[in-house]
Amino acid sequence: MNTQTIDNTNHSVTAWMPKARKSQISLFDTPYYHCISRCVRRAFLCGEENGKSFEHRRQWVEDRIHVLSEVFTIGVCAYAVMSNHTHLVLHIDKEKAQSLSLEAATNETGIKQLYPSNQQLVRQA
Repeated sequence: MNTQTIDNTNHSVTAWMPKARKSQISLFDTPYYHCISRCVRRAFLCGEENGKSFEHRRQWVEDRIHVLSEVFTIGVCAYAVMSNHTHLVLHIDKEKAQSLSLEAATNETGIKQLYPSNQQLVRQA
């Protein structure tokens, strides 16, 4: 990550500068990536909070991970759905992605899996 040191009188602060996604991923270096996604405002994704259970969401997240791994050319090597964040170890299948035709890359089945109609969303809830 790029850092920038800011000297403010007697204090030195290191600010993490954002880096373009294109420069963060290098298939030359490795096709494997550990990705972490946290909930905002210290909210709970799963588990219990104030006596209320959110455990049913864990299965929703796991199901979505499996659907996305089928649609994209990214394999899920491992995952963990924690109470307020998720961990994914992903493998980018470069050869498979490059071998897809435009039609296969935008196949109707994949689009329907990603964006189900409102009727399907109502049935799933």
